[in-house]
Amino acid sequence: MGRIRRGLMYSLLLVMLLLSACGDGDLPTPVVLPDSEPSSTATVAAPAIDTPTVPSRDIQSPLSSPISTPDSVLRSLQYAKPDRPYLMFSSSEGKPGWYLYDLEQGTQTFAPFQEIPGYIVRNALWLPELDAFVLQRVDSQQQTDLYLHDFSGALIAPITTDLIDEGGASVAPNLEEFAFVCVQNDLDICKTQLNGVGWVNLTNIRTREASPLWSPDGQQIMFLSDAAGITNIWLMNPDGSNRRNLSGITLGTDLVVESNASWSPDGDSILFESMRDENLEVYIVSPDGTNLRNLTNNPASDMNPVFSPDGSAVVFQSDRNSGTDVYVLDLASESLVNISNSPEARENNFIWSPDGSKLYFDSDERGNYDIYVVNIDGTGKELVIGNPADDVDPQWINP
Repeated sequence: MGRIRRGLMYSLLLVMLLLSACGDGDLPTPVVLPDSEPSSTATVAAPAIDTPTVPSRDIQSPLSSPISTPDSVLRSLQYAKPDRPYLMFSSSEGKPGWYLYDLEQGTQTFAPFQEIPGYIVRNALWLPELDAFVLQRVDSQQQTDLYLHDFSGALIAPITTDLIDEGGASVAPNLEEFAFVCVQNDLDICKTQLNGVGWVNLTNIRTREASPLWSPDGQQIMFLSDAAGITNIWLMNPDGSNRRNLSGITLGTDLVVESNASWSPDGDSILFESMRDENLEVYIVSPDGTNLRNLTNNPASDMNPVFSPDGSAVVFQSDRNSGTDVYVLDLASESLVNISNSPEARENNFIWSPDGSKLYFDSDERGNYDIYVVNIDGTGKELVIGNPADDVDPQWINP
């Protein structure tokens, strides 16, 4: 999510994605809200959902035998998994694409899924829950589908096999369902099991939705939507029912962009960034919309928040120190540490180590983007990957 994840420049990307034209669908008509007293917990009802839709043709299974549930397949298959820790990152060095960096041996190799005959890999995401890659693959007809590949690059199973473009998958905690962005008349959130079994459009409305993220207990899906006239954070049940605006937008004309949300590990809190104070701030809120709190409260832009693995701290990006630095906020003590502390550089795309003791991030401190690691108290900063070209967007791959 926790995800993000996972490419932490998602905030601006998703806002642009939601507010730009996509496919042949009409632009959404902003909801005109009645005047009222401002309320930080006000909610906006979602437009009525249309009848759920399914793909326009029958799905043919490429597997050797029919499947019942993804869970039964994934737990029975013996596929290649990592035996030691790696970082996956995107690089423009030599042959541009995704690379794997062996943290034990200090070597890097071209990701094994990069050269699939007949396909271009547009996006790649490592799912630690499955020890597998989700790849957004584009075929020669420009058709986009999602596939599950093992650590060796071999196909485990397709997630989608239809004529609709898809991207941005999030796997449910029970490992049986995937939520993802689908493109029909506009951007929607769809859901399926492996190989397209049970495919359904959960937000079949004339608005744009993106960035689905399952709650840790699997009972809710969080997503971005412009159904209220501007990008906000929404929640719904896994069947698409009970859609509601979490952001508590102020009724009237004071609509603000809110995005880049993530769940706490226990599911009791949600982090997000918001322009409600006229500059980007990091907020925390309960899933029912209560206990809203501004965590950063600074005139600078604070963005891209991510919980630590144990939920005790938050890392975020801020330009309060001339450049763009990475900060760690301890939620109990409210102590704040600038862990990158490079005023003239820009740091982006940070990820926690699995034990929460370190952070990896990319920085242009040396003139091009490299990947660094640092302790959460700001000590021990080291260059990990420093090719002459740009190396960005680290993802942790752990056995």
